[in-house]
Amino acid sequence: MDRHRIYLRQPWIVSESREGKILQRRFHTPSGLTDRSRVWLILESVPAPADVQLNGRMICLEENRPNGGDQSVYRADITDLLNASSNLVIIRFHFREASSQFGSVRKGSEELPGVGGKVYLEIWET
Repeated sequence: MDRHRIYLRQPWIVSESREGKILQRRFHTPSGLTDRSRVWLILESVPAPADVQLNGRMICLEENRPNGGDQSVYRADITDLLNASSNLVIIRFHFREASSQFGSVRKGSEELPGVGGKVYLEIWET
């Protein structure tokens, strides 16, 4: 099975609510997808997200701890939720105090601003 990653780097739009931090980012649907392609949204080394939406629909994330480590990876198959061109992912984290411990992130970085960790698409060809 072939796999290909596309990192959702900066810029993320960051806002705060009473519940915590909200991150938003638009991305284009990957080109070259076939009937055998599956597209996964992956959140790696991030605090547990409260909820994730793609194009206005809630996503149920699976939690995985690779190699029995202490860092969780959250993922969801989003293939059937992708729009033909532009997509919007919204990630809500329910913490306010913890958000101050993370520094700013440089432009083009793979790390999420104010949260740390990475978000990427992983395309699987079966």
